[in-house]
Amino acid sequence: MSFVTIELNRMMIVRLLFMVLVTYSCSTSESHLYEFDPRTLVENKISLADIADDIEYIHLDNTLPLGNIYTYRLIDCSIYLSTKDIGIMEFNRDGKFIRKIGALGRGPGEYHYFWFFDIDPQTKSVYVLDFNMIKVYSGSGHFQRSISLKEFDQDYFDNISFFNEKLLITNDIHRGQSKYSWIILDTNGILIKKKYNPIPTFNSTLESKEGTYLFDNKIFYWEWYNDTVYSILPDLSYKASFLFSPGEHRWPKSMIQISATEAFISLLTNHMQIKLIFETDRFLVIAYGYKKNFIAMIDKKSKKSYLTTLVQDNNGQTHGGIFNNIDGGIGFQPERYFVENNREYIIALVDPSELKTHIESNEFAEVAPKYPEKKEKLKELSKSIKETDNPILMLVKLKK
Repeated sequence: MSFVTIELNRMMIVRLLFMVLVTYSCSTSESHLYEFDPRTLVENKISLADIADDIEYIHLDNTLPLGNIYTYRLIDCSIYLSTKDIGIMEFNRDGKFIRKIGALGRGPGEYHYFWFFDIDPQTKSVYVLDFNMIKVYSGSGHFQRSISLKEFDQDYFDNISFFNEKLLITNDIHRGQSKYSWIILDTNGILIKKKYNPIPTFNSTLESKEGTYLFDNKIFYWEWYNDTVYSILPDLSYKASFLFSPGEHRWPKSMIQISATEAFISLLTNHMQIKLIFETDRFLVIAYGYKKNFIAMIDKKSKKSYLTTLVQDNNGQTHGGIFNNIDGGIGFQPERYFVENNREYIIALVDPSELKTHIESNEFAEVAPKYPEKKEKLKELSKSIKETDNPILMLVKLKK
């Protein structure tokens, strides 16, 4: 046997051993990741006073009737909202209306689709995702420029996040196909990195959903058909953070027509739909539908699960939430997380009509919260609002 042959065989053996090692190390790493499985969660109870020590209510003023709110952001001293009939607006932290950001429309400098947007916390520039275009506005609300996404050969993207001075543009698997999971651009629109969707194209009439959240200087990405929730680091490398457990409970690759009402309702009921995910120092929080609607809070150290069941009305709105024994107010449905002055907060928008109805109920009259003085303060708030008012932002301060 020649020296060349021996050397080639040695190189092949080394390469094979390396591949085995990499495969083993990846599988070993993933085997230690937490798997979220709604079928196995234990319904332990938790109250707001168990995790928080204060609540603040911010009444958004009625300068403009907000109507249907798509999404919102808290950045420093400002609250930004995108609303169906008005567009994107800025309020201060007292709830006072400050300005509109840009304008609705199809003309130059206007936005037509504005469900998702994000803010540069330093410059306060607003980045609005408008199908396959990003519209950029100054902190004072004036149009600055557009960034085209047409070169990426995708009809539209679903979400935009400002992260580490860059723009993360993400996508779900719409009706069985998507070219990318995400792309990352600088603020001038120059491509820095992209991740192709790992799920092969399939035939489906169903929508999917994806989302991102920020925690611990990382941004996380999840999607209904993907088993893996990824964390993206400031250097733009990424790794698996936790998993969705496989099984028949997962969102199906289905051709069910929406017109087949009973079949479609059954589909929704019997398959897991992730509504939102975020983390705090202590908890992984997941709102989802499976048989019923739930808020799951998973203790990240012990993996103990706490479940809150929500009730859905005929309009698809959910009611209830984590039992509020801080001031006796309505149940809390956490929607977002942020940190301010080294304190953690979870927040939600509250309907004033629902809040007033609760405060006028026998249930509220009989409840004995942990902080009776906060109950009295909540009564005073109820007297100053009308059922037709704009929503109220509920900020819950978590315990240290």
